[in-house]
Amino acid sequence: MSCAGAFLIIATAYGLIEWRRERLSPLHPLGAGIVTTLTILLGYWAEGQVRGQMGYGTSNILTFIIGGFLGLVLSLTLLLTVLPYLILGGGLGELYQPYDRPLLAAWLISLAVSAVLLAVYAKTRRGLRNRVAESFKNHPDR
Repeated sequence: MSCAGAFLIIATAYGLIEWRRERLSPLHPLGAGIVTTLTILLGYWAEGQVRGQMGYGTSNILTFIIGGFLGLVLSLTLLLTVLPYLILGGGLGELYQPYDRPLLAAWLISLAVSAVLLAVYAKTRRGLRNRVAESFKNHPDR
């Protein structure tokens, strides 16, 4: 949860930049800020429950957020190293749990769906931009 919170902080900061460029409505960064805050608070609360029972974890929310950024960087750094190991499984090593391969398949499918949605969005936005440009060009007042 701390890594997700760290990524959402970065995404919210980017949303604020786009809002200042007037590409987003004020509701987008506001909604992202609410989701970010709730994610961080929920993660910190869950870690607090573990900390109470197990005796480890962060001592305050600031170290939880800083640890989230460190965990995010570590996760992204190790991703390219771990993917071949997980995908090939028996070739480079064994998967630890029987549910690892279905989780990997679900993750790869969600990545593919995200890529398709991004491509459709880009194509739609490009088409809309071309139609707007054409309507300005063909406008009788111009």
